[in-house]
Amino acid sequence: MKLINTFLLVILFSIVYQFDISAQTIVTKKINWSKSTEIPENDLTAYSFDRSSINQENNLHIYSDQFPVNKYGDIQFEIIGYQSEETSITTKTNIPTSISVNSHIAQERRNYNAIYSFIPFIKNNNTGKIERITEIKLQYNTTSNNLSNFRGGPEFKNSSILKDGKIYKIAVSESGIYKISKDDLDKLGIESDGINPKKIQILGNPNGMNPEENSADIYDDLIENSIFIQGEADGSFDNSDFILFYAHGPHTWNPEDNYTHNIYDDNNYYFIKIGSVDGKRVQNKQNITGNNTFSSNYNTYRRYEKDVYNLLGDFSSTQGSGKLWFSEIYSSNRNQDFTSYFADPNLDTNEDVSVEIQFAARDRISSKLNLKIDGVTNSINFNGVNVSNIESKYADLEKKVFTQKLSSTSPEIFLDFGVSSNEPTGWLDYIQLTYSAKLNYSGQPIVFRKTESKDLSLYGFNINTTLFGMQIWDISNPENVLNQEHENFKFSYVPNGINEFVVFNPTAEHKKVSIIGEIENQNLHAIQSADLVIIYHPDFQEAAEKLAMHRADFSNLNVVAVSVNQIYNEFSSGRVDVPGIRNFAKMIYERDPNFKYLCLIGDGSFDYKHINASAYGDDSFIPVYETSESLSPIRAFPSDDFYALLNDQEGGNLKGGLDLGVGRIPVRTADEANQIIDKIINYDTNLDTYADWRLRIGFSADDEDNNYHVRDADGIAEAARLKYENFNVEKMYFDAYPQVSTPGGERYPLATDALNNNIFKGMLTMCYLGHGGPTGWAQERVLKLEDIEKFDNENKLPLFITATCSFTGYDNPAGPSAGEKLFLKEKTGAIALMSTVRAVYVNQNERLTRAVFDTIFTKDAGEFMGIGEILRRAKNSNAADTLDVNARKFQLIGDPALKLSIPEHQIKTTSINGVTIDSDYTADTIKALQKMTFEGFVAGEDGNIMSDFNGVVYTSVFDKVIQAKTLANNTSSSERAFNLQKTILFKGQSVIENGKFKFEFYLPSDINFDYGNGKISLYAKSGNIDASGNFEDFIIGGSDPANADDNPPLVDVYLNTEDFAFGGISTSNPVLLVKLQDDFGINVAGVSVGHDLVAELDNNSKERYILNDFYEAELNDFRKGIVRFPLKDLEPGKHTLKIKAWDLSNNLGEGYTEFFVTDDEGDQLEHVFNYPNPFSTNTLFQFEHNLPGTELEILINIYNVSGQIVKTIEHLVLDDGFRIDDISWDGRDDYGQKIANGVYLYKINVLANQLGIRKESNFEKLVILK
Repeated sequence: MKLINTFLLVILFSIVYQFDISAQTIVTKKINWSKSTEIPENDLTAYSFDRSSINQENNLHIYSDQFPVNKYGDIQFEIIGYQSEETSITTKTNIPTSISVNSHIAQERRNYNAIYSFIPFIKNNNTGKIERITEIKLQYNTTSNNLSNFRGGPEFKNSSILKDGKIYKIAVSESGIYKISKDDLDKLGIESDGINPKKIQILGNPNGMNPEENSADIYDDLIENSIFIQGEADGSFDNSDFILFYAHGPHTWNPEDNYTHNIYDDNNYYFIKIGSVDGKRVQNKQNITGNNTFSSNYNTYRRYEKDVYNLLGDFSSTQGSGKLWFSEIYSSNRNQDFTSYFADPNLDTNEDVSVEIQFAARDRISSKLNLKIDGVTNSINFNGVNVSNIESKYADLEKKVFTQKLSSTSPEIFLDFGVSSNEPTGWLDYIQLTYSAKLNYSGQPIVFRKTESKDLSLYGFNINTTLFGMQIWDISNPENVLNQEHENFKFSYVPNGINEFVVFNPTAEHKKVSIIGEIENQNLHAIQSADLVIIYHPDFQEAAEKLAMHRADFSNLNVVAVSVNQIYNEFSSGRVDVPGIRNFAKMIYERDPNFKYLCLIGDGSFDYKHINASAYGDDSFIPVYETSESLSPIRAFPSDDFYALLNDQEGGNLKGGLDLGVGRIPVRTADEANQIIDKIINYDTNLDTYADWRLRIGFSADDEDNNYHVRDADGIAEAARLKYENFNVEKMYFDAYPQVSTPGGERYPLATDALNNNIFKGMLTMCYLGHGGPTGWAQERVLKLEDIEKFDNENKLPLFITATCSFTGYDNPAGPSAGEKLFLKEKTGAIALMSTVRAVYVNQNERLTRAVFDTIFTKDAGEFMGIGEILRRAKNSNAADTLDVNARKFQLIGDPALKLSIPEHQIKTTSINGVTIDSDYTADTIKALQKMTFEGFVAGEDGNIMSDFNGVVYTSVFDKVIQAKTLANNTSSSERAFNLQKTILFKGQSVIENGKFKFEFYLPSDINFDYGNGKISLYAKSGNIDASGNFEDFIIGGSDPANADDNPPLVDVYLNTEDFAFGGISTSNPVLLVKLQDDFGINVAGVSVGHDLVAELDNNSKERYILNDFYEAELNDFRKGIVRFPLKDLEPGKHTLKIKAWDLSNNLGEGYTEFFVTDDEGDQLEHVFNYPNPFSTNTLFQFEHNLPGTELEILINIYNVSGQIVKTIEHLVLDDGFRIDDISWDGRDDYGQKIANGVYLYKINVLANQLGIRKESNFEKLVILK
């Protein structure tokens, strides 16, 4: 993670500055500097303040804030006065001598916010000292700016031209005259014999990539192109008939705007429509007389550019990013001759030629490129880059333009990167020659234009040729292509801008279109409203429609699901196009103020064109927006936020307020898509998900960087604990666990265990702040890919909020990141992630994460918000972090319309030990070994009892908040205290009848005897209705020895289910199941040393597991309880488990079992027998397997001694355990006849289809005696 902090030291004195002010709008802000951390190794104290972020250009703090305004416009701030105090600062460069305020007004949905920021340091000109600002007065003025001025394009149409008729899609790779024959129509599937050619239309747009700016002029829907059809007059399309039309390729060029390379698609697409109206045809254009200005040359260009190398993608230490791809690499081969490529016999050597080149070089010192043009050597110098820092700019990029006259139509163009002892590496992006060419026609079409014509009222061309039968088309407007009349290829016209023409022979062979085929009618432009829009790749249509139906039925949303290909067809002329997708979203946003959520189903890739698909597959299903920056690992990244910046003044630079909550489901296969949608639907609807994990929220923090991560995480955690009292905060700060040295480096095994165990128990949210990457968390590898693979938390899935670097980059086609894998697990892992795609900054991470938790568990208009809306608001509330791109690197992976499983209703506690809790109630004190009785009810929205609520309430009684400390494992960290309320004194469940409940328990003897407030956490469910509550108005402390007893608890030990038998078999990852019973209950407080509920594996004290947090009492009976605990990575072979449990009076009870872990690849069943054996009327077949939790197809074949099958038994079972013991046989054959007495053989086959595993037994004997 990128960490930049400014350290501020001893404050000397305060200074007040005041200027003259007038009666204007004034903002006064105090900057409350506070100590953020100690830096012991440098004897420094670092300070920070609320609303602090970091300027990435000079590494200084920035103060930023925002406030609502009534309208859009310009805003200017003036400094009225300020107070400051001298300080010492480690970063002394770039300190300004005056305060400069950056400001603008941003729009989010239909609201406007003024956003301003400034560096809160100045250098005093008089003293030369550095001062920090403590208070500032600002005066501001706003100027209206009509938003309609930003919109250059048309209003969106209400219907698409593709809504009717027969539609066929074709592709072109470059601009030019294209010919479509009868044979081509047949290949498209058009029955050309039966059509009227007058009804043929060709639709398509010429603009290349759509512009990123929302205000830019665009083609909306598809325009109809003017075409020529030979032989259409007779009303039939005959063998000799053909279509001619001018098609524009995917890239664009004109002499003024230069060249635009399409980064998304190497084709442009057109659509042949056969409908009920006559199509547009090329009309004649009159030759204007009276002109004396004719040109025999024209402006043109030739460009060498290929998309081959993405520099950050090719470097092993960075992730592919950005829009820029390079054509050639110069490493071992350091020069190249382009002479033949740029040869043009019509090049006019009397005119200047412009040679433009863009090139990148990577070296630790400066390097040089020589470009020889027609004998003249031009040099380009490159700055060195920091090759030892992977976060530095990867290469120096330079663009140069050289202008000169050439002596030849085949000029020498020679590139030489030179030889250096440092052996730098260089990459060519492109070379382009822009020049004037002679208008000499020799049979091949020429596209020509002249820039000087635009300023003239009359202009003309004179084409030099000896050929006949050619046509000249004015192709300036594809909707109105005109056949230019001429006199011996000399013509005049009235210019309209820079007109463009093509001269060609209509009877010659021309370019051929690529056949795509027929497409269905569509009409996305008719969509008028939506709450949620789902955009999916066609491979995932089934999953998308399933999600759409679920959100409509379950969430009562107006849902529209559309294929991304349909969007391309209507909004980008069929091309892959990121702005085209944005324009579709903008159309709905402009029409419906209720449009809130955009869900993208399909993975993305920085490799839009699948350039390296042979190496890592084709995974650009829904394209991502990549930044223009392509060489900085910090500032080059993907962001789906581009699709949510929909106001007219936005687009192109990721600035502005998000208007939608956007989420991506980055699936790569149809099976994966269906699994994830099923997982989302299960999260929303499965009654098994209703449990008290919904009240657990986790916070984890890295150990490095002077405690910054612990400070930030704990600040957010404490704010959440105090604000959201119904929730229980679990803290897992790495530095609070012992650090262990291993051959692979430092590790925190207990922190890993704590994280994995909490995931197993279930959490509503899991928040992490600290270092990370695409393979896990922290330098100590606290969370690794193998941990994620083993997560076993079905039906209790958390939302992960990870403020760490690059954990969930979703644009790498080489494979999914750790965050993606966490989300893409079929039934376990995460339900969604708010996570980062590239390196991020500490201060901004804290701000955004805090903003998420400001609203995550609150209601808006009486309802909890979707996770997309939560993240949208958090980002918009930290607008300065979006300007500096940090917040744009946080993305939502998941369904943005999904709402967290937050209990809807409240639980009220009404009495403790018969004492009513009312206005006269004073906090009662409960003691160790005292029996407690609590009563309460579930309240509806009106606060009254929900009398129709009948179910179960889950109770957790917590001991007092204690103060824990980190261990300062790293030299850069110090001990830091933090609050912890972790000790659970009782965990049980009771019946709720007619909305009321009562539960009883004894407090263990092992409590913290200091007096202080405890906490009762309550979760209740009744069908698909749940509720939560808490009660803290009671005191825990002291003891009541009268209730002591001498009887130890009873302990029974199993694996997975109670069907497990002593000595049975197991997988390497079983669930330990312990049943306990005691008259007073089980001690799981964990306060006294040696009195924990413990499992010991293989008599090894190093393999001890504390089970306190996994114990839960049975329904309505605190005397009995159960433990479920996951065991991981057990070696094959024999194992033992010893369980030690203490009751509330600290009497010890023990349980013991043995089991065998079998090789997962083994194909044999174990302990196969039938009982009774011999038998007369009935027997049960029994065996053990290592396939728990999957559906098993069981086949038992019974043979006589001659080898003939006399009975086949088929049985289908879904079993969580390792043992099957209930397959019954009555001794009859397949025809229902009784089998004769005697000896028979049988074999059992088991098939687990989901896993593709088959196992079988040996032959066993059974005896029938009657």
